[in-house]
Amino acid sequence: MENGVDFRHTAVLHGLDPRGTAPPDVDGPLLTVHRRTTTHFPGLGAVSLAQPVTPAGLGLMHLVADLPEPGSTLRVWVLPTPLAPWRTRVRFAATVSVGAPRGGSPLPESWPPSGSSGGPSSRPSGWARDAFTAAAARAASWVALRASVRIVKQDRPVLDHKRYLAQPRLVPGERTIGLFGHWARQFYPDADGPEAG
Repeated sequence: MENGVDFRHTAVLHGLDPRGTAPPDVDGPLLTVHRRTTTHFPGLGAVSLAQPVTPAGLGLMHLVADLPEPGSTLRVWVLPTPLAPWRTRVRFAATVSVGAPRGGSPLPESWPPSGSSGGPSSRPSGWARDAFTAAAARAASWVALRASVRIVKQDRPVLDHKRYLAQPRLVPGERTIGLFGHWARQFYPDADGPEAG
């Protein structure tokens, strides 16, 4: 969960360009970190995405990003489950809702293809657009899920050597990590942290 709010590590470890856009919001069991990340997408080049990240307790984190295509949104859910001391299974779900492409129809203006017998009235109606949109959403969701798993695999060497420190040494600019630690204490029976007692 901590890596989800520690957006500064993504520049070093994942080659992204993250920026905080507003102070974090704390609302009881919810903590929302507001950030904008610039990344490169094949065929699109550099894309800047607003990506609020919201841990809901210590077992669910939700990320939402509006994508460059109008009406398209990425949603990622991260569900860590502790298995034993220092062992956690992380599950992911990702979905991309795809809006109508710029210009409206996903079909080429030259529809139907040359040489076909159909005229302008044979241009498929809503069913073809819906089928295209559904196929694009499935493909984009698969890519988003694979990217999420790849990012966590890049984090693994760091996570494998992580230690709990009751009073971690933070450097300037790590305010969000300090806030996360303070916020997370509410989920432990003893305010001293997870290893107390």
